[in-house]
Amino acid sequence: MTQRLHLISRVASGAFSTVDHVRDLDSGLELAFKRPQPGRRRAEEQLRREGEVLRSVSHPHIVALHEAGEDEEGGYLLLEWVDGETLDQRIERETFTATTLPSVLAPVLQALDAVHAAGFAHGDVSAANVLLRRDGWVKLIDFGNTWPLDETRDRSITEPNVGSVYHMAPELFSGQTPNIRSDMYALGVLAWHAITRRFPFEGETPAQIITGHLRLDLQPLPPSAISGWIHRLLSRDPSVRPASALEALHSLQG
Repeated sequence: MTQRLHLISRVASGAFSTVDHVRDLDSGLELAFKRPQPGRRRAEEQLRREGEVLRSVSHPHIVALHEAGEDEEGGYLLLEWVDGETLDQRIERETFTATTLPSVLAPVLQALDAVHAAGFAHGDVSAANVLLRRDGWVKLIDFGNTWPLDETRDRSITEPNVGSVYHMAPELFSGQTPNIRSDMYALGVLAWHAITRRFPFEGETPAQIITGHLRLDLQPLPPSAISGWIHRLLSRDPSVRPASALEALHSLQG
């Protein structure tokens, strides 16, 4: 870590990266310092991609990039510090309702619209990648799995999964690349998770979860004003899902 950064605490240590809460001694700003796990080639690629995307996208509901750099230990990102918790941490404590959930979904859709307008699919929409600031403000984070919307090659089945297997749209398992409608499916999973505190398809192995996405019928949601909206996003047929984040936002608010 560069000498001008004072470590406050380790926030997260995952398979691909670590995130530290730091203070920049030059500016006085509190920031998030993100670095790939050592020796993980895919992690380094994800960090590079995240920096590229965040340089091209700026939105109030997207975490801001302050600096992308490299030191003696390798590459790093300095990101806006968001004082709060992830949406999945909130879901562990409380169940959202048709009344409370749209206040989270709407800003995520606004953020996704900006990402899509910049030419990318997010590729990893999930409650773990939505931050809720203490004042309630919503931030979309983690852009390491973004995918250019103009790249439509078929993915090899030997390539790693894109994002969480719980959130992957069925067509991604057959080699299609992430796109706007696969982001809509993942947001549908997020909404289902927030309403039920479960995922639409669960299992003891990834294969069982994938089988659910590909073949099993959705269970009925508790009747609510947005249950139909969630089911539409989770359609196995991509053409049934909203064609854009704005379309999804308008139908959510309508």
